[in-house]
Amino acid sequence: MNQATVLVVDDEPNVCNALQRLLQNRHLKVIMADSGETALSLIANNEIDVIVSDIQMPGIDGTELLSKVESPNTRRVVLTGFADTDRAIAAINQGAVNRYLTKPWNNTELRSVIDEEITEAHKLKNRKNKHNTMIADIDKLHDRMDVSTNLLNLTSEALASRQYDSLIQFGELMLRARCPIKAGLGKSVTIRTRKLAERLGLPQEQREQVLQAAALHRLGELVLPAEMVSRSFISMSRPDIDQYAIYPAFSASLVANEHHELADIVRQHRPHLISAPNSPANECAQILEIATEYEELCIFCQQNGSGVSFATDFIQSQRGQRYEDTLVEALIMDIT
Repeated sequence: MNQATVLVVDDEPNVCNALQRLLQNRHLKVIMADSGETALSLIANNEIDVIVSDIQMPGIDGTELLSKVESPNTRRVVLTGFADTDRAIAAINQGAVNRYLTKPWNNTELRSVIDEEITEAHKLKNRKNKHNTMIADIDKLHDRMDVSTNLLNLTSEALASRQYDSLIQFGELMLRARCPIKAGLGKSVTIRTRKLAERLGLPQEQREQVLQAAALHRLGELVLPAEMVSRSFISMSRPDIDQYAIYPAFSASLVANEHHELADIVRQHRPHLISAPNSPANECAQILEIATEYEELCIFCQQNGSGVSFATDFIQSQRGQRYEDTLVEALIMDIT
C-alpha cells in the first residue's frame, strides 16, 4: 500500500500539534492547515486520502470545507464538540462527511478511525482504476457479449457488497467518456429517485430496491452507439427510439438471474420507449421513470437556458398519461 496522505485542519495550533504528534511515525504523510481557505489550496495541489477537520472555524468552517472536496476518493472526518454533533450528523446525511469524532478525542479511537478511512480511500482508488481500465477495454470491444461479461462481473460484485456508489461511479465514468453532456446524470437520477421514494412513503425494502435500480439502470447504454446516447429521447426518430429502447432490457439482464424483482424494475422503467400505452404497474419503476426523464431533460435542455422549466413543463403535460398524478405532484413538491 502506498504512503497515505492525511490533511489536518484546525485553527488552533495546539490541536494541530497534538494531532501531528499522534500521527507521526505511522508511515503517513501529514500536512497541516490552520484555516479552510489554506486547506482548499492544499487539496488542490495534493492527493489527499483523509481529511481531519475541526467543525468550528472562522471563515470556511469544517462542514463547508468538506462539502467542497470534489474527489470521491478522499475520506472526510470532522472533529466536533458535543454541542455540534447535530451539525456533524446532518453533514453525514448530506454526504459531505464520512465520520465524526467528539472533542476531546480518544487517541486509540482516532488512530483506528483514520486507519479505517485510509483503507476505504485506497479501496475507492483501486475501484476507480479498475473502472477506468474497464472503460478502456470496452472502447476496444465490438462484441456485445464481451461487454456483457464485464458488466455482469462488476454488477454482481457491487450488489453483493451493497456498494451502489461503485455502479454509479462507473456509469459516471462511462458517460463522461462517451457522452460528456451526461456527466452527473447517474448521480442526479439516484438522488431524485431517493427523494421521491421518501416523499411517497415507500417501505424501506422498496426504497432499497429503487436505489439499486437507479444505480444500474443506465449500464445498458454501453452497448449503444455513442452518438445515440448523446441525444435526448424526445429528439429521436422512431427507428432510433426502437434501437435505444434495448438498453433497459440489457441493464435488467445483468441482474435477472439473482435479483428478479430488481430486474423487473429496471426492465419496466422506460415503457414509453416501446410505445406501451400505460405507465408500468411497478411503483418503483414508475419512480425511476419520472426521475430519469426529468433529470435527462434538465441536462439536455440546459444549453439553451430552459432545462428545468422545459423539463417541468414536459412532466406536467404528461400528467395522467405518461406519469401518474401522485408522482407528478411529488416531483413538483420536490423541485419547488
